[in-house]
Amino acid sequence: MTSSSPPRTTKNWWQSNRKIAAKYVEDSRALMATGELSNASSALSLLESALALHPLSEAALELKARCLLRLRRFRDVAELLRDHIPSFQASSQASKSSSSTSPSPDTSKIRCFSFLELRKKVAAGHWRYTVLGQACFHLGMLEDAMALLQTGRRLAAAASRRESRRRSDDKLPFSDPSSSPSSLAPAELAHIRFLLRRRAAALAALAAGHPGESLRHFSKILDGRRGTPCAFAAGCLLGRAAAHGAAARTAEALADCNRALALDPSSIPALRLRADLLEGAGCLAECLRDLDHLKLLYGASFHRGELAAGELEALAARIQALRRRAGGAAGAADNHMLMGVRRGCSRQELERAHRLLSLRNRPERAAAFVDRVEFAGEHRDLESVREQARMSAMLLCRQLQKAYASIMAEVMAEEQAEAGRKQQQLDAAVAATEREDGVGCGGFTENEAERRTPPEFGIVGRVPLPETKAAAAAAVVASVFQGVFCRDLAIVGNLLSQAAVNRTIPVKYEALSC
Repeated sequence: MTSSSPPRTTKNWWQSNRKIAAKYVEDSRALMATGELSNASSALSLLESALALHPLSEAALELKARCLLRLRRFRDVAELLRDHIPSFQASSQASKSSSSTSPSPDTSKIRCFSFLELRKKVAAGHWRYTVLGQACFHLGMLEDAMALLQTGRRLAAAASRRESRRRSDDKLPFSDPSSSPSSLAPAELAHIRFLLRRRAAALAALAAGHPGESLRHFSKILDGRRGTPCAFAAGCLLGRAAAHGAAARTAEALADCNRALALDPSSIPALRLRADLLEGAGCLAECLRDLDHLKLLYGASFHRGELAAGELEALAARIQALRRRAGGAAGAADNHMLMGVRRGCSRQELERAHRLLSLRNRPERAAAFVDRVEFAGEHRDLESVREQARMSAMLLCRQLQKAYASIMAEVMAEEQAEAGRKQQQLDAAVAATEREDGVGCGGFTENEAERRTPPEFGIVGRVPLPETKAAAAAAVVASVFQGVFCRDLAIVGNLLSQAAVNRTIPVKYEALSC
């Protein structure tokens, strides 16, 4: 029995499908040349139809990958070309080796160079590595991105050399600067090298016990003008939080943990680090809240087979111990550690620390780091990220305000106690001066000097002390010097009178300006 339509496996049917797929590819290339996202979405639908007709079309696959990259669907690009990701290949090889039996001793040490793999790389085309490298960069996989971009540049250079050998000089086409190997993502490579070197230097400084140098390197990464991928920025925020914790800056470390959790709310390392910081500062209620969230994440990881049962049990025991501590008398927060000041600090030191922390952790400023982070296309709404960062900064500001009020009360009590001690010392000095009372002439007491002094000398009697005790002490000291000077001046006058006219010169003490 014959049919009117040819079978699907005939040569004519494949040729017609290739022609239709080629037409779809040309149409999608024209749509992508406009540079509009709506046209990119239309081109993606055409390319899907072309690949359904001709799955082995290299041109359709390349255009689809570039279209997904333009639409910022980086995970789709990585899923489309994941066989070329170095970390994915290493993980797949490790899983295969762990699942298979161990090789014999004779063949375990033999490693041969695979020309087949090299041939596959060359035949695949450099566009796979270039496009996949850019997608891995935006996903935060910087090591893979640098390896892929470098491989793409080497393969592009090799293809250009082969093209130049195959053609003569008069038939060699003009070089297109956009397709030259030297211009294949040079800015991406330079930026990736900068980020990786800075992170390596920061981690090395932190491991060597130099938190200040580590903070400088991490801040160079996070505060740069060029954007940082979301996943990489979250890791750098955690590293800077660890450096702040090593430098005894608990508030700054908590602020960086809050920013990392705003980028990735299900980050287990960020929750664990923030719980440790809160426990060290004595904020047990907030620490228990983070540990409960961490327990839920541990449970999900345990059900997926990514976590051992011992870690979940250890976390549950830690939560129970902290609940007992929070219910007892040991639940007071260490406000000095939270504010980053020493015990017994002065009022000026406390006010300066509070002013700096308030400026750095203002809620309206806490969301500014979101503008320097590059998010993937499938990330949640940026306004929700900013709102979460703002709320966490507000909670931190409340904790700092409570700590500042508590420490300020202690400082004011200490200042009042110090003022009381100084007043007691002043009262004791005034009482001792009144007991000595040695302001008369010739070593006599003041009452005896008044009784023995003739009336013509006009010795002024006891002057009433001022009202304040400090002024009283000053008046007593001044009266002592005044009496001694007047006594010496009277003696000199008597001597001069005996030597000259042999008569005394009456001196009135109250007339002298001493």
